[in-house]
Amino acid sequence: MRRRVIDVAAGGLLALFLGAAGLLAGRATWVRIGWAMRSAGQPTAAARLRRLGPAYLASIERIRRLIPASEPYLLLEAPDAEPGAFLWVRFDLLPRRAVRIARLRGGDCLQEQLRWLIVVSGHGHPPALLERPPRPRPGCPPSGGLARSGAAP
Repeated sequence: MRRRVIDVAAGGLLALFLGAAGLLAGRATWVRIGWAMRSAGQPTAAARLRRLGPAYLASIERIRRLIPASEPYLLLEAPDAEPGAFLWVRFDLLPRRAVRIARLRGGDCLQEQLRWLIVVSGHGHPPALLERPPRPRPGCPPSGGLARSGAAP
């Protein structure tokens, strides 16, 4: 008898959990379907503008104009950066090569040779572009970007 009560209670709790999870999943699904229906047929540019915002798109276009397609850049995430925000910036700046770094440190041959630094924070903030003078150290092999950018070692 006691075993049966425990089985029924466990089954009831399982049914309650599955019911609650089903309701939450159903609601999330309908919200996403609504988003898809509202954006169906929109041009890609309009969807990107709505999702990323005009400041982000203007910043990306400015960066694309300034950094040549053949030149690599440093990609630094701000400490409070939204997880994965750097992926969107990297994708939007293709075919330029990104060198993702955790922090700026002196003495790194590659970091000192690359001219462009992009700081990504996410959370509605556009990426910031900083131009740094390349300072290759003696004994460091030249990076591909340094040779193409026209900077002398």
